[in-house]
Amino acid sequence: MEKNLENSDWMKDAPKLVALRNKNPFNVPDGYFEESETNILNAIFIDNLKENYKSGFCIPQNYFENLPTQIESKIALDKLLALKKEDFTVPQNYFEEFESKLNARIGINEVKRKTKILRLWQSNIMRYASVACFVILSASGIYYYQNANIYIPQAQTTDFSNDQMLYDIDENVIIDNIEATTPSPKIISASDTEMENYILNNYSSTELVQELKQ
Repeated sequence: MEKNLENSDWMKDAPKLVALRNKNPFNVPDGYFEESETNILNAIFIDNLKENYKSGFCIPQNYFENLPTQIESKIALDKLLALKKEDFTVPQNYFEEFESKLNARIGINEVKRKTKILRLWQSNIMRYASVACFVILSASGIYYYQNANIYIPQAQTTDFSNDQMLYDIDENVIIDNIEATTPSPKIISASDTEMENYILNNYSSTELVQELKQ
């Protein structure tokens, strides 16, 4: 009986079903499958937030202290990424002209140079210095010669009696007496200032020049 009732119901609805178009009555939204993964992850994230709501939100350690540095780093990184990439290129004919440029820079090509001869007497300073040295040496010799007193013991004449007395005196006594009575030669040293004053007082510039020419 129940089956007959079900069949009778289908028979009543059959004309209506036949009148319906042959298409799927269920519609799928646009981009449903493309966005399904994102929607699922968002739903999971929201569920986790609901579960952790009781514990409250936690701020990472040193978050606010490091926040300015992180923001500046992010801005600098974005600027670097925004820069246009420029490849390094070699100038045209760089390697072909490299050898010639290198030779020109290090001076590999031989350059003839004239030998420059410097004369010693070309400088007035050298002339005056040489004249001054010669004058000082000459004046030193003259000054020393005039002021050196060399005592030469004079020969003493003795008669026969004195000679006889010398024969009787001991030889060591005679030697000691001679050393005690003979004066030693005096050496007088002069300073450079005294020699210069002596030259200026006793010689003129003309005489000095003539001495140098000789």
